[in-house]
Amino acid sequence: MLRRGIFIRAMIGFAIAFLFLYGAPPVIAATGDSEAPTLEGQVFEQLRAGAGATEKAAAPPDPRLLAARVIQIALAGLGVVFTILLLISGYWFFTAKGEEEKVTKAKDTARRAITGLIIIMIAYSLTVYIVGALQGVVREGEGFFRRR
Repeated sequence: MLRRGIFIRAMIGFAIAFLFLYGAPPVIAATGDSEAPTLEGQVFEQLRAGAGATEKAAAPPDPRLLAARVIQIALAGLGVVFTILLLISGYWFFTAKGEEEKVTKAKDTARRAITGLIIIMIAYSLTVYIVGALQGVVREGEGFFRRR
């Protein structure tokens, strides 16, 4: 009983760490002088030029795109949760030792986790499609919803 609690806590910890490491966009901190002729200065100058920070300030993000990105991150987090549930049900299945009650519990949990993953994948793909269409609308009136 104690080992199962430790296993579940470890899986939750890994899921939280995964979300913090990969859910947030990476941040590059520029510490060098961009005018310096060193390789580091040239690299940072190229990064700033690519990001559009050399001549104009970045415009605030569109609220629609920001909301869509938050939804995508939430769906990704739910996908991680259902994947962990699937792993836990597999652990329960292998440690059931032939007890029908535990086997049934593991199978039900696995079935529900797979159903949840399928729903999350469909919702995520729809969100990606809609965000792509919205980005076309936000930029120059292009995309699926443009006026004809």
